[in-house]
Amino acid sequence: MMDRDLIPAAEACRILGISAATLYAYVSRGLLESRPGADHRSRVYRRQDVERLAERKRLGRGPARGAAQSLDRGLPVLETRISLIRPDGPYYRGRSAVAAAEAGATLEDIARLLWDCGNGIRSPTRPATGRRASPRSPAIPSCRR
Repeated sequence: MMDRDLIPAAEACRILGISAATLYAYVSRGLLESRPGADHRSRVYRRQDVERLAERKRLGRGPARGAAQSLDRGLPVLETRISLIRPDGPYYRGRSAVAAAEAGATLEDIARLLWDCGNGIRSPTRPATGRRASPRSPAIPSCRR
């Protein structure tokens, strides 16, 4: 390996946009490898490793990156009408699962929603189970018999 492939800590910090303490933390976590520098107190880093880590930092950690990485690994990433995971919770067929739970939806209500059992929406005052629902009950599709 040629000397120009190795860079001092200050340059690695500049490329990564981090402090020396963070650089040392990256080494301790195994994100970067360091080697002894010209004197006993200095360390050097492979430019290629530093630039690769800088690129990973630029890409970020969001859902788009996760999807891209999944595709790189061959795992399926599907867009579906059945479920959606958002920061405010899961949604089933476009309806908030959190709101449904807070409104007292039963397991059976959610199953009907997931199974997409018809286009009819159950009335909150006349539930299919025969019990009286609260005015806050979510409108959940009912299966047709």
